[in-house]
Amino acid sequence: EIEQRRALLGDSLLYDVLLQCGNIREADLMYPPLDSVGLNRLLEAITTSSYDTLKKDCLIYYLLKWYMDGRELRFQQDRCISPQFAKLADAYWCLDSGNNVAYAVSLLSDCRLNTDYASKILQAIASAPNTDPYPSYHPLIVKYIRTAKPLLTEPQDLDTYIIALASSNADSLFDAWQFQRTFSEEDPTRTRLLKKLLQWCVTRAFDFFFSKPIFFLLIPNHYFVQQNHVQTPSVISSLFPSLHSKKASYTLTPLLLHLKTHPTQPLPNSFPHQLSVLPSFKTSLALDSFKQGTTQTLSNCIENSWLRLSEQGLPFPPLLKLA
Repeated sequence: EIEQRRALLGDSLLYDVLLQCGNIREADLMYPPLDSVGLNRLLEAITTSSYDTLKKDCLIYYLLKWYMDGRELRFQQDRCISPQFAKLADAYWCLDSGNNVAYAVSLLSDCRLNTDYASKILQAIASAPNTDPYPSYHPLIVKYIRTAKPLLTEPQDLDTYIIALASSNADSLFDAWQFQRTFSEEDPTRTRLLKKLLQWCVTRAFDFFFSKPIFFLLIPNHYFVQQNHVQTPSVISSLFPSLHSKKASYTLTPLLLHLKTHPTQPLPNSFPHQLSVLPSFKTSLALDSFKQGTTQTLSNCIENSWLRLSEQGLPFPPLLKLA
């Protein structure tokens, strides 16, 4: 289990980082110990490390948590470990093990705790096998950054945060837009984050459209008749909530019929005209790629979308809220 988590975290756990910072060499070979001899070797390395007594006790406290019988609490009392240091060790253990990551994020919101190792913490949250009670790790990343307020300096951390902002809930895309605007127009970071956000929007669009054939297969055949007419437009409206007019519903009928009868075949070149009736930002961005008949044109679509929307005089932030 520990080795699996280490592999997910780039071959380095938070505990590995802590050991290395104490001048303990080959930390990944010492932890986890495979037997009593290995445990004694690890304890000896901790004892002779460059850390002070408190940090050494916290490293041992972390190890005792693996017994899951509360013995670390007795050790905390015996060694007089301050509550904030015990909380930090608890949070690191949860993140390394992938257990109760939401609890770890709550612990890290304590203003008394340091905000070191933000990149590794974000990586641990994003790779957590379970994020209960949250539906995904995105709200946890947003909560961690907004409460713990770590300093984000690495490009990957900023990318992770803006995608987490956009994905947290239905109304959070505007927050992501506002975040990239906190950087100056001359800063290349702003350009990179904008492209990252656009790429996320386009990916969502493809996920939206290419997931629909699965649902079309569940629609009874009597809803589809010859000459590409749908007997019950309300079926389309339920699949495409953004459609409110009967005309738009019937315009999309050829596309729906194709997906119903040929769910595994690529879309013909004529279907982008049907897709264009969807009044949403997703379709506006995805249209160019659909015309090419492949998802491999995403990067070109991203490069051209902002220019195309600007030339049409469309306000960008309101469109984002439709994505």
